[in-house]
Amino acid sequence: MNLLEKKVEAVMRLCVSDNEKDRDRIREEIRQYLIHFDPGKMDPEQEIRRILLELGAPDHLVGHPYVVQAVMMCLENRMYIDNITFGLYPQLAAKFDTTASRVERAMRHLIEVTWTRGD
Repeated sequence: MNLLEKKVEAVMRLCVSDNEKDRDRIREEIRQYLIHFDPGKMDPEQEIRRILLELGAPDHLVGHPYVVQAVMMCLENRMYIDNITFGLYPQLAAKFDTTASRVERAMRHLIEVTWTRGD
């Protein structure tokens, strides 16, 4: 399993975990992956962008910064994973001065393009 697969697998485990102790351990594991075990080396946001590009998500699409911020927010607070429609999308919309439906559509479009054209 390469590093990218490990990162994606850790995020998926975080999404489905119900045990707070496990989630804390997984969050720390993800942080370690994001900073490559060197806190001064790279900003986690930059690493998320790099992972998305490695997956084939084009950075010129409007949904790209939304997805980056969504991942950051979900890493900070699991509540957003459990409350995407009424928690995550409105928060992102407020942050980017747009509507929740536009955020959702842009993110879905990015996922679709990545799935069909990505590696």
